[in-house]
Amino acid sequence: MISAAGSTADSVQLTHGSQEVLVARTLARGTRVTGAERTRLAAELAPRYAAGESIRDLAAETGRSYGFIYNVLKEAGVPLRGRGGNTRRRKG
Repeated sequence: MISAAGSTADSVQLTHGSQEVLVARTLARGTRVTGAERTRLAAELAPRYAAGESIRDLAAETGRSYGFIYNVLKEAGVPLRGRGGNTRRRKG
């Protein structure tokens, strides 16, 4: 569960479990996130993804699309996990 703890003109502080996370307010859907802001966002999301959160969860929490989060992580050089589940059917 996420709850808003406070906000400024540039960011909003969210509490994610016991972890506090700053998410850029520029994440409003449809706004461009480029340059230093995109780098800062990648630095905030990369450790969360590496700790086991899914791209879909990060997208829902930031209000951006799956593809946007995927691209930010990929551009930052974050090793992406493979799809889960059995990828081959067992014969017979």
